[in-house]
Amino acid sequence: MLLSLALLLIGFVVGRRWSRPILDVGARADARYRSLAEQLPLCVYVDEPEERDGDFWQTVYTSPQIEDLLGLTPDEFKASSFIDLIHPDDAAHVVSLHEQSYEDFEDIDNEYRLLHRDGSTVWVHDVMGFVRDDKGGVVLAQGYLLDISERKANEEKLDRLLARERGQNQELRELDRLKDEFVALVSHELRTPLTSIRGYLELVLEREPENLTDEQRQFLSVVERNSDRLQRLVGDLLFVAQVDAGRLALELDHVDAAEVGAEAVEAARPASDRKGLELRLTGDRHAQLVGDSARLAQLVDNLVSNAIKFTPAGGHVEVAVRSSEGNIVIEVSDSGMGISAEEQQRLFQRFYRTAAATNQAIPGTGLGLAISKAIVDAHEGTIELESSEGNGTTFRVTIPAHVNQLERAA
Repeated sequence: MLLSLALLLIGFVVGRRWSRPILDVGARADARYRSLAEQLPLCVYVDEPEERDGDFWQTVYTSPQIEDLLGLTPDEFKASSFIDLIHPDDAAHVVSLHEQSYEDFEDIDNEYRLLHRDGSTVWVHDVMGFVRDDKGGVVLAQGYLLDISERKANEEKLDRLLARERGQNQELRELDRLKDEFVALVSHELRTPLTSIRGYLELVLEREPENLTDEQRQFLSVVERNSDRLQRLVGDLLFVAQVDAGRLALELDHVDAAEVGAEAVEAARPASDRKGLELRLTGDRHAQLVGDSARLAQLVDNLVSNAIKFTPAGGHVEVAVRSSEGNIVIEVSDSGMGISAEEQQRLFQRFYRTAAATNQAIPGTGLGLAISKAIVDAHEGTIELESSEGNGTTFRVTIPAHVNQLERAA
């Protein structure tokens, strides 16, 4: 739009009805259109083909805006060598482009730097076209220079910010890689001594129960409970390491999802009873799918365990398993404290724990839901949640009953 208006006004300025040289036309140009052209937020120029001092084309008109642009009056600009006004780093390209344009009569649309009278750099957008007479001969070249210094400064600032961000992202990726390697290494290193601790603990509890005092048995039960907890943590860390390395393997078989749900409910019943929760199972008796029964059990155990941990005494937790349009749907609902919309966005991130979990010192590592999502993804399913603060939470897992690639593998 700006180019069209500028060229239209230039046409009026340099000769709406005349095809004679600009110096003659200038005296006869309509003052109204000249005034409009000279109020545009850009500098208009006109070049004319005329042999003089070895130059085939010379500037015969420059609008007063050139003074705001370069600190030169129109006469000073016309008297100057255009090459000397171009930034040295851009000179070769700009001169070559103009020479080619004048030779082939091709329009110019270019961005480059000019030098202001005070030595500063000015970025310009140079747009030029050719005017022909009735016979098709080129009589004028007319165009405009638009100051784009502010835009270029903003672009350079953005480029610097993006470069800094790319550098930070690369550093973060490297730190993430090192973290994953550390997690995998520590997990493997912990597993060996932990296995020994648990082995000797079982020997003591099985072989010497009559020789233990009540206090010793209490101490050993604390050791056993915490070693179990540590073993689960190591297992979770190794699982995450496998996912990151792309080595999560599924042992595929036909699975009864209803049975998986029933086993998860029975395993969690002691914990729910201790809190005085109602724990129930509903849904289809036989909901079959092709999948990894151990991983699916881990998935449901995680969801049920979370529901129990975040549901106050007297509440309820329900596990529902059903078939639906070729999918198996597993829902775990609770009447607990719920999750805010802001926290829901981060809930499946590794090591993320809600404010309620932190404030109320609810035990957990923040890996359970991340692991659950990885298991669901591996089965080409989806996991969703519905929740609001104070109104409980429902996690809904949908897994294809016969995923093609799993069915082929089975």
